[in-house]
Amino acid sequence: SRGLRALDAIVAGRTVIAVHSNTLAVLLGGLWARTRHVHHVWHLHEILTSPKWVGIGLLAIVRMTADIVICNSRKTQEWVLGAFPSMEPRSRVVFNGLPDQEPAHEITIKAFRSSLNAQADHVVVTLLGRISRIKGQAILIEAAALLKLRQPSLRLKFAIVGGCAPGQEALLDRLVQRVQTLGLGDDVRFLPFVSDVSAVWQGSDIAVVPSVEPESFGMVAIEAM
Repeated sequence: SRGLRALDAIVAGRTVIAVHSNTLAVLLGGLWARTRHVHHVWHLHEILTSPKWVGIGLLAIVRMTADIVICNSRKTQEWVLGAFPSMEPRSRVVFNGLPDQEPAHEITIKAFRSSLNAQADHVVVTLLGRISRIKGQAILIEAAALLKLRQPSLRLKFAIVGGCAPGQEALLDRLVQRVQTLGLGDDVRFLPFVSDVSAVWQGSDIAVVPSVEPESFGMVAIEAM
């Protein structure tokens, strides 16, 4: 109830025609819309398969509080309708988009490759995203070790670009240690979060998305494309 009162204070008596909830992770918008008798549009960007009961429980709340459910991919919609087929008339698929990207300056592209110690004939393989178990950085490191063992003549550099969430620093430390243990210190580099990814993608040759849980859409893959 405190959250509902806080939203009331933000609205401050103004007329609200509809509420748009832009993630499944925030429930307050749907509850406010339902109790204030306002139309509610819920925009889903997630596929939660584990633990299953959490995903089902959240979708049950969506079913009860949303007039329209926007899914960011057909796969997301399949997940929703797999749990509650009755939601089909209220569900729509709207793909995410990106604005036109300005080409990166040659200097920033060279700076990115130089940070990896990549020469002109190196193939740069890049994983861009928050350091997280589900994003698969550990899988990329193991793959890099296998490639080095089986195809030592390949000229490869691996870039793992992104920061970690507060409290997750230990995961980054473990990944860095694994790189050192496997003897990949010259092959795999960790780079911090960057706000402008243009130079990263223009300086890369291969983008990888080794996620270990379902990606509902995968903006990183679209950026790379």
